[in-house]
Amino acid sequence: MEMNDEEALARIKAEILAADWRLNRRRVEGLRLALAVVAGGVVGRRSLASLVEMARVALDCHDRCGESAPPAVLDFLKLDLARLVDLLEDETVSAERDAEVFNKVHVRFIELRSLLLLPGVKPS
Repeated sequence: MEMNDEEALARIKAEILAADWRLNRRRVEGLRLALAVVAGGVVGRRSLASLVEMARVALDCHDRCGESAPPAVLDFLKLDLARLVDLLEDETVSAERDAEVFNKVHVRFIELRSLLLLPGVKPS
C-alpha cells in the first residue's frame, strides 16, 4: 500500500486521537508505513528524524509485547507523535524549536527506556 505525505500525516493524527489505545496488527502496520513516509520527508531535520525513530522504537516495543506492554509505552508513543505532527505543521521552521522539542521528548524516552529495563517490566 502506497501512502503520500498528507495521508501519512492523517494516519498519525488518527492514532493520536484514537479513543482505543490498543494497537492491532493493521493499525501498527499503517503507523509504521506513515512513519516511513514522514522519515523520508524530514531528512534535513535531524531532530524530527530522531522523533520518528523514537516513535518506531516505542511502536516496536508495543508490537513485541502486545497487550502486556506497559501503558507508558503508548503514552510515550502518542506524546512523541503529537510533538512530531506539531513540528511538521508549524510553518516557521526553527532549528532551535526542533531541538527544544526533541530534548523534552528525549528525556521522556530515556525515562521509558529505564522503566522497561527494570526487572519484571522488561518486555519479553
